[in-house]
Amino acid sequence: MDDFEIEYDLLGWPENLIALAGRLGKTGLRAATVKQLVATARPAMMLGPVSVGEDDIPLGATKIGGRPDIAGNFVWPVRTPYPDSREMAEKEMEYGAGIMALAGIAPPWMTPDEAKKFITKTLRERDDMAASLEELRAESELELKELENDDSLTDEDRQAYRDMLDDTYDLGPMPTQEEAEIAGRHAVMTAEALTSDFPLAFIAQIDFASLAAAPGFDPALPKTGRLYLFYDLIGLPDASNPASRSGFHAVYDDTESGKLVRLDLPAPLAELKPLGMAALLPPMAVKARSALTTVTLEACDDLGIALSDEQMAEYDEWLLGEVGWPGQPERDRHQLGGWPRAIQGNMQAFSQFAANGVDASALEDWSSKKAKALLADAVKWHLLFQLGPDDAQDAALPGSINFLIRDEDLAARRFDRIWAVYEQS
Repeated sequence: MDDFEIEYDLLGWPENLIALAGRLGKTGLRAATVKQLVATARPAMMLGPVSVGEDDIPLGATKIGGRPDIAGNFVWPVRTPYPDSREMAEKEMEYGAGIMALAGIAPPWMTPDEAKKFITKTLRERDDMAASLEELRAESELELKELENDDSLTDEDRQAYRDMLDDTYDLGPMPTQEEAEIAGRHAVMTAEALTSDFPLAFIAQIDFASLAAAPGFDPALPKTGRLYLFYDLIGLPDASNPASRSGFHAVYDDTESGKLVRLDLPAPLAELKPLGMAALLPPMAVKARSALTTVTLEACDDLGIALSDEQMAEYDEWLLGEVGWPGQPERDRHQLGGWPRAIQGNMQAFSQFAANGVDASALEDWSSKKAKALLADAVKWHLLFQLGPDDAQDAALPGSINFLIRDEDLAARRFDRIWAVYEQS
């Protein structure tokens, strides 16, 4: 997402009601709509990552990645294979084999004859693709020459087009032998992880007490204890599928900091670290900033905020152009509480469907009586924590991982009932 060029001054969420009302008031939204949006605003803590050695992070402090500081009797959560784990593993093996073939290396899980044919086929397909892209580049360069005489375009516009040509029609360098061998090992270990019981990656621990006094602390969250979040960074569980339930886990614990233990990573996770696989996050401290968040587009109707198509476009423009997506701006990479920042939208609906045993991806009619009955309560899903994309993470993802919980479960501290949604553009 950091590669996504956007011509706005990304300010992030406002810090207070005055700033929120002022910024919304400068849009084309009606005054009555601005008043409604301000009335439904929720406080949140924006957490900017600070890369430090894990030994420099106090036991129990809020952090992202690394190793959890928790009671010594804690049992690390393990994910069981998903129903489509075999298919997922096969795709990983195919991808790894493709990288190896480009370097002329035979994937060790193939017979010599299979490998020879596969390498020949892969190289031929790359040559064909390169030739096709070169034809498209030539056509686009002709278009660019026509644009050179278009007085309505700036030099920046023309350069952006040239950059687009370079990015779109370049297959990139061939992998080195070392890169190909790593890709093969990566594929094998990923496939094995997907098809077996596997420990979840530790995402973050939130020390509520250290944040509770800040004006941006969401009052729906506990003011004491710690929240520990885990997620399957290898499988990236399908948020719409109820069978993804074992792919994420949350634990609330109020053990005194003096009694905490910094746990070692389970062996299967630790073994992946040398390969730099996307199964771990490096330890990062955080710098917190108070903010005020506004309702998602999808939840406006549920809260009685009626927006015309024009008003909806105006609000969406404000969210995208000033607030930004998860990970934007730099200081606001991650978020605790408040309204979520959506990339695709409908994360609350997916949570509501899946947590009630309905696969949203297989639901043909969202306007059916059953779907409408469930969707009526989708707005009751509350954001706990949003992990945004971050270049400082060794396992950086292009999207966000959102941990949500129903209002009633949050009030009762039933954190075992969370749902997690991964979104990317």
